[in-house]
Amino acid sequence: MPPKRGRSAFMFYQSDHLGDIKRGLGPGASIGDAMQKLSAQWKSLSPTENRPYFEREEEDRQRYQRECLVADEAAFIAQQERAAKYALPAENEELNASSRGGRARMDAERDVRETEERERKEANYNRLTPEEIKKRRAAKAAKRAEKQERQRVRDAEEEAVAARHRKLDKVATKKTADRLKYLLGQSDIFARLKAGKPRVEEENEKEKEDKNGDGYKSKHSLGKKKGRPK
Repeated sequence: MPPKRGRSAFMFYQSDHLGDIKRGLGPGASIGDAMQKLSAQWKSLSPTENRPYFEREEEDRQRYQRECLVADEAAFIAQQERAAKYALPAENEELNASSRGGRARMDAERDVRETEERERKEANYNRLTPEEIKKRRAAKAAKRAEKQERQRVRDAEEEAVAARHRKLDKVATKKTADRLKYLLGQSDIFARLKAGKPRVEEENEKEKEDKNGDGYKSKHSLGKKKGRPK
């Protein structure tokens, strides 16, 4: 397990005061309201008031560096041991039972490491004082509440976007329905135009035949005479 990163001065201040701020704001206050007030209080601190938190930050930074050095050294030693243990035999060496059982040894060593890690965590937890346990629980609760608040804001934003999309879809559907209704209302006009088209074509054809002079017409025919305009 990698070393826990160093905490900032503000994080130490948050662990000490966030719970009190939330209780002071009341049950209806959100984590965002509490964090906003906490940030304002932190910015209003004088150099003398915030110096202890920066000292704790420096101590935690040094702790992190020491643990990183130890972890890097342990990882290097473990890597060298694994390389030596599971290295391929030389050309003049024969495979033995231990070489063939390398996979089983790796599984067994992993189980041992996991057991030691659990025991180490339990031992570290048992060494904590009641006040430290309380602070750790408060920090975990604050982190969990902050995560829930971020999720709530994200869900609200997604719901707002979905609502806008539904509204746009509704408007588009109404426009389509109105357009279809208008076209259906014009269907009688389309039908009359379609019915009148052959009649116009027939009159044009008859006029064309008269112009071509296919038959003799008498001026005394029974056709309607054009009268002089009165």
